[in-house]
Amino acid sequence: MTPPQGAARTVPRWVVYLAALVGLALVGSAGAVGYSASQELARQQANLSQAQAELATQKSDLASVQGSLAEARTTHAALVESVASVQTTLDGQTACVDARRADFDELDRISKLLNDNWNRTSEDSEFQGAKEARADALNDARDAYYQAALKRSLGQISSSNSWLSKARAYEKKADEKKVFMDSVLKAVDTTAGEIEAALNALQSTLEQTRATCARTG
Repeated sequence: MTPPQGAARTVPRWVVYLAALVGLALVGSAGAVGYSASQELARQQANLSQAQAELATQKSDLASVQGSLAEARTTHAALVESVASVQTTLDGQTACVDARRADFDELDRISKLLNDNWNRTSEDSEFQGAKEARADALNDARDAYYQAALKRSLGQISSSNSWLSKARAYEKKADEKKVFMDSVLKAVDTTAGEIEAALNALQSTLEQTRATCARTG
C-alpha cells in the first residue's frame, strides 16, 4: 500500500537503537584512544625531562673535567718549566764543576813539573853528584899538573909525563861532567819556560772558570 503523498515517514525503531549503539561504541573508542595517547604523551614528557636532567648532569661533569684538564695542563706546563730551570741550573753547575776539576788537574800537572824540575838540581840529584865529581876532577887535575911540573923540574921526565897523562884524564872527566850538567841545566830552563807558559794559561782559564761558576749562582 502506497502511503499518501505529503505524509511524514517514520524511522523504524530498530534503526534508532542501532545508531545509538554505534554512537556509544564510537564515543567509547575515541575516549579510550584519547586516554591512551594522553598516557603516552605523559610518559614521553617524563622521559624527556629525565634525559634533559641527565644531559645537564653530563654537561656539568664535562665542564668539571675540562676545568680539571685545564688545571692539569697548567700544572704540567709549570712542572716542565720548573724541570727546564732545574736542568739549566744542573747543566751550569756541571759545567762549573768540570771547569774547576780541569783547573785542579792542570795545577796538579804544573806542580809536578815544578817538583821534577827542582829535583833535577836538588841535593841528592845526579846534577849535584856530577858537580861534586867535576870539582874533584879539577882539583885532581891541578894537583897532577903540579906534580908533572915538579917532576920535570927534578929531571924525572918519565914521572912527569905520567902525571901529565893523569892531569889530562882528570880534565876529560871534568869536561864530561860539565857536558852532563849543561844538559841538565838546559832541561831545567826548558821546563821552566813550559811552567811559566802553563801558569799564564791557567790564570786565564781560572778567570773563565770564575765567570762560568758565577752564572750558576
